Amino acid sequence: PSSVWSSSFKGSLKQAELNTLGAQLGLRGFSAWTGDIGFNLASDKNTPGTATGDVDVSISALTVEKFNFDKLAALISQWTAVPPGLQQFVDASLRNNGATTFKDVRGKFKVSQGKAVIDSLNLSNPGGAMELSGLADLKEGSYDVSGELLLKQPPGVRAIEVRRTSGAADYTVNSKPIEEFIIRTHPVPVEVQPVPPAAEASPPSQNGDAGVVGDILKRLDAEDSGSPKKP
Repeated sequence: PSSVWSSSFKGSLKQAELNTLGAQLGLRGFSAWTGDIGFNLASDKNTPGTATGDVDVSISALTVEKFNFDKLAALISQWTAVPPGLQQFVDASLRNNGATTFKDVRGKFKVSQGKAVIDSLNLSNPGGAMELSGLADLKEGSYDVSGELLLKQPPGVRAIEVRRTSGAADYTVNSKPIEEFIIRTHPVPVEVQPVPPAAEASPPSQNGDAGVVGDILKRLDAEDSGSPKKP
């Protein structure tokens, strides 16, 4: 039977089993131990599917499978030029080094008509931090979540976009900020061409206008002396 609600539903659940909730929502690749949920909801039809309001979640530890950026920082620091297949290197580094666990996760969600919008959800650990946004359809069990991963090392790498959707087999990563960082910190040296020496100009005459006229007359005499005389 359907749950019967009053016009408002406010309360909290302590040490709730969040893995069960994640499975019901169809969230793949995420696992949590237990957490606290606070809610302040209202429904004009007294049913969960029409509820609107706020939900707060506090999780002691959230684990994301096949997502580990601990070795990505060292890999970026080693590159002195953009390697061929950069995207494949980044994907392999994130996916093939185990899981990442985020401690003390706190999130705020807006619920309306069976859909939950991430109001704020921040994840962090010693290697970096992520700020997530997205939408989950509680009835259909679908979701579209994206975040910006900001590495603590090396400094200067712009936030890396990571996205995960319920319809995709795995998450996607945008490696463009890493490419930009490598180019900016290891610019290709520009070869400078030598400048040819300028032709030396004849020193100006020291006798003013009279000296210039004298030079012209001397040149004319030289030309006349070298040309054959007319009969």
